[in-house]
Amino acid sequence: MFDIFTGVILLYVFVAIGYAWRKYFAPNFVEQEFTKLNVYFMQPLLVFWGFSKYDVTQEVLTSALVYFVLSIVLIFLFQVIAKLLFKDPKKRAIYVMSSVLGNTGNLGIPMGLIIFGPESLPYTTALNLANVINNSLFGVYGYSRGSFSIKASLFNILKFPLLWANLIAITINILGIRFEGSVGNFLEIAGHTSLSLQLMLLGVFLARGIGETVEWKLWIHLFIFKFVIITGIGVALVLWLDWGWFLGGILLMELIVPPAVNNINLASLYDCYPFKVAKIVFVFTMMAAVLVPAILLLIKPFLS
Repeated sequence: MFDIFTGVILLYVFVAIGYAWRKYFAPNFVEQEFTKLNVYFMQPLLVFWGFSKYDVTQEVLTSALVYFVLSIVLIFLFQVIAKLLFKDPKKRAIYVMSSVLGNTGNLGIPMGLIIFGPESLPYTTALNLANVINNSLFGVYGYSRGSFSIKASLFNILKFPLLWANLIAITINILGIRFEGSVGNFLEIAGHTSLSLQLMLLGVFLARGIGETVEWKLWIHLFIFKFVIITGIGVALVLWLDWGWFLGGILLMELIVPPAVNNINLASLYDCYPFKVAKIVFVFTMMAAVLVPAILLLIKPFLS
């Protein structure tokens, strides 16, 4: 547990850099421009780097498909509940999307390595793929609906670059094309740069959003949804599938990781309270450093 907490803290050095830069050196900076740099240029390169490292096998696809389908079910289920809880469509979007769109990449993959070992890497990578596709489809639509019509939200999906980057990268992977040598090195540098920018982006938004009023109703329901309801559904699913500690634990871990930093990208692009989202992502990530390993330790005897 100490290693996981330490790892999260070290990752947040980049958050501190983004925070300090925005607050003390660029007070008039427009945050949305930083978002566009990462989403339209760096993240597509990150996708290609990820797919250049691993083969998309049937077992990997099966684990990703289970995660993908479960995420869709949760999105539609809690859309109904969100309409009963919140009148503001933007808060409904934040409630559903920030709960389901978890940090399966920046946090889920390192956590998998620490808890389950290097054997977990193909699985956590596959689940992150499913989450990225969810971001490109339902995440874009969900956050768009906070401010846009249904037609405009559907059009925003088609304009989202990561959707096309994923489709192209998957096709290249299936065709057996691999990027090695100087091209592979370039993509690896770009991938690490994108991850760093993503974390700095959180700091940039926090510099303005840290003073945002805490929406207690939203935060409490988010906590219940993320760490109580989704955890319960995940445990029931892995017990029913009889996947055991390794695969079942990985799936459960990826379901309950905190909200992804990409929620800030989407909230910023579609004007859906990005500064509120930034504060939620930051606080929930710090909470998850303790809660996620604690939940897994409690559940482990039932999955072994």
